[in-house]
Amino acid sequence: MKKNIGMRNIKTASAVILCIVLTRVFAFIGNNGNLGFFEPLYTFLFVRSTPLYSCIAALVAVGNTVKDSCKTGLARISGTFVGGAFAVFHIWLNQLILNEFFYYATVFIFIVAIIYLSSALSHKEITATSGMIFLIIIFSIQDEPPFIYAVHRV
Repeated sequence: MKKNIGMRNIKTASAVILCIVLTRVFAFIGNNGNLGFFEPLYTFLFVRSTPLYSCIAALVAVGNTVKDSCKTGLARISGTFVGGAFAVFHIWLNQLILNEFFYYATVFIFIVAIIYLSSALSHKEITATSGMIFLIIIFSIQDEPPFIYAVHRV
């Protein structure tokens, strides 16, 4: 079976490389630039140690047409914000009630809520992204304060 490499393949690979390059450029500017007053905000918003999440978003969002890519990209952005908001609330709630059973019960409840919300708002295309972002944030939180970590992931 002989198949040519198509434009979608090239666009997707280009988007991944662009994510990697931009992550490195932002990190370089953050580490070497004199941003003055804006440095804390710049560091908070743009400096990442890894381009992993943006590369995954690029793999998911690139479509056959620009219209398809924009539609998928907007759904991904919306889903990311929804998942991030649920994760911040979940982390906050579980810091108040330190109980392992409560933790897992709220994971179940929040996944149900994410699926219900996206369905009720007729935005089923954000369901998977919202759920993934929610789980990524709650299961990979590091030493940063939960809200800061969630914002970085979003």
